Order: sequence, then structure tokens, then C-alpha cells
Amino acid sequence: MSAKRDERRRSERRRCRVQVKFWNDELEGLGFTGDISNRGLFIETTQALAVGTRLHLEIKLETGTFYAEGVVARLLKVPRTVQSVMKRGLGVRILDLTEVIRKVSTPEIPGSGLEIDLRDLSKLATVYVRDIKRGGLFVPTEKPPERDTTVTVRLHLPEPHGHVDVRGVVIHVMENPPGIGIKLLDMDQLRGKLALIITS
Repeated sequence: MSAKRDERRRSERRRCRVQVKFWNDELEGLGFTGDISNRGLFIETTQALAVGTRLHLEIKLETGTFYAEGVVARLLKVPRTVQSVMKRGLGVRILDLTEVIRKVSTPEIPGSGLEIDLRDLSKLATVYVRDIKRGGLFVPTEKPPERDTTVTVRLHLPEPHGHVDVRGVVIHVMENPPGIGIKLLDMDQLRGKLALIITS
């Protein structure tokens, strides 16, 4: 009984209303969190998804945008008569890193030819503040790899800094303009290096 109480404490829900975008290869939706815990969140949405549906999550907080992987654990349907006081939506369990690696990781594509020209300091500063500082990056490419693929992107920096290779996971594939949105890995070292170049 004590173990169950401890588990409930660790998974205590907190009211938190922030925007959440969710998607997979077949669907895309938008909602707001009703509550959140260290194991998952409830998304208020009219979209009904089957239990077990895998989702990519984009959670927008005041401190930045965060990405996660989740699976629908509960579908809450609410009669119209009580929708003013109870919201329908999805209970989503957040997958931990071990599950993500086991279920969706794919081999990195060596020599993928992905690169961005950031030799202009003003362009570097814009991309850094708009994307990199928040953990993401748009990479133009006519031949985008599939979602969930780990890729290496070469960033060409202002002289005399040469270039830096960064790793990321593809989370969006765009058609117009053609390219991919990636979630960057190994962020601390990259942010420090680029911030130093911009402010020097």
C-alpha cells in the first residue's frame, strides 16, 4: 500500500494550460493541456484517437518549446450536456528515453549532405535566436529523410570559425519550402559555441 501511495505522489497531477501540437504520419491536431504530471498529460481536444496511438508532441511553454514522444493511454468522451464543466480529450503517457530509443530510433544517415550556410553573422544571429536557442532547426533539402531519422547537419560559420557538425532528429518534413525540421541533440555545447561567436 505504501508503494502505491509513493507512486501516486510521484505522478501527482497539476493543472497546467498550455498549447500542445500532436501528430504522426496519419494525423495532426492541436489542443491544450488540462493537467500534467511527470508521467504524462491530458490534452483537451475534440479529436478522438484510439488507445495505443503513437504521437509526437510539441509543448509550448513560456520558457520555450519542448518536444516529446507519447502514446494515447485513455480517451475521454464527454456528453454534450456536461461539456461546459468537463472537457473531452486524450490522456497521453510520455515515453521515457529508453522506450523512444527502442521503438523509433533509426540508424544515422552518414554523409547525408545536409548543410546550412551561416557565414553571414546577422543570419547566424537570426537562426540562433529563432530556432537553435529553442532546440530546433529548419534544414532546406530537396531529398528529406523520413521522420524520426537521426541526421548530421553541417553549419558553415563566419570566418575564422570554419564549420560545426550538429546532430538532430527529424520531427517535421516540409514541402513548401522543401526541407526538414529537426530537434537538435547535444545542445549545451552548441549553444555556447554559437553564442560566443555572435557576441564576440
